[in-house]
Amino acid sequence: ALKRLGWRSEYYETTNRLGDLLVDAGLVEASIVNDCLDDCFASGLPLGRVLVMKGAVNEMLTYAALTAQILIRENHINRDQAIEALRLAAQRKVTIEESLNLSGIAIVSKTHAIRLGELLILADLVSEIDLLSAVERGLLDEQPIGQVLVRVGLITENTLKQALQLQDMVTEGQVRPLIAANALKAARRTGKSLAAALKEVGDDDSDLYTKMELPELFRNVGLIGQSDMIKAIDFSSTTDSPFAEVVWRLRLVDQATIAAAVRCHDLYKADQISAEQCIFALQSFLGSRRNIDELLGQVGWQGSR
Repeated sequence: ALKRLGWRSEYYETTNRLGDLLVDAGLVEASIVNDCLDDCFASGLPLGRVLVMKGAVNEMLTYAALTAQILIRENHINRDQAIEALRLAAQRKVTIEESLNLSGIAIVSKTHAIRLGELLILADLVSEIDLLSAVERGLLDEQPIGQVLVRVGLITENTLKQALQLQDMVTEGQVRPLIAANALKAARRTGKSLAAALKEVGDDDSDLYTKMELPELFRNVGLIGQSDMIKAIDFSSTTDSPFAEVVWRLRLVDQATIAAAVRCHDLYKADQISAEQCIFALQSFLGSRRNIDELLGQVGWQGSR
């Protein structure tokens, strides 16, 4: 192994700080960390991701350790405090900030009301494992996690801008974290502006967006590719223009198909057809170019579920 050969570099030292923190907190054996470091260098994957993939530590504790590293770097806590907080976080199954508060170490709550990564996970925009990789990469490159996520293509610049705006609103007590997450999810799924998404979500913590949205219908029938879809949603959200109008303005889909898709989706939203029937009807239109209502009437679907 590189470590046993005496190999050292800034990358190794920075990467191994995570392992040392977990070992000193008694959350994983040193031998396991060393094995994972070998896999880390062989695969090019960050140590945190390798530890989780091999089942050495779960996502929650790995994220807690990475967060502790950030807090150490920002001079909020020292290393000994981080180790004790990690032990308590593992015992109580709480976040690192909650653990520090339980230990009597107050982290200013406004600054850490909700972390960017947590907001993106709640909004279903990134996975926990991708977030772990981004946090660790941000520590290595000394780059904010948001910029890392944009750089690797997990979110767009516009998504980052919206997420940071919502994060500030949570910090200032204007919205609750779950409402912020639902609004961000709504903006990214529908193409609505952030203001419109917040208005629609209102004061409801529950996930209002469990049904298929119009952009998803376009995606499900293969009308728009992923890169064009992201571009259209960003444009729609930024300009507060309806998604269907943006698709036409960008010349991504012809007007007749857009009208058919909107009609199918309207019937679906009105609970007159199911999601599967909605997709089937639009696919049938693409093959026949016949009127949507005629197609649905022919198979006896319109007005039924």
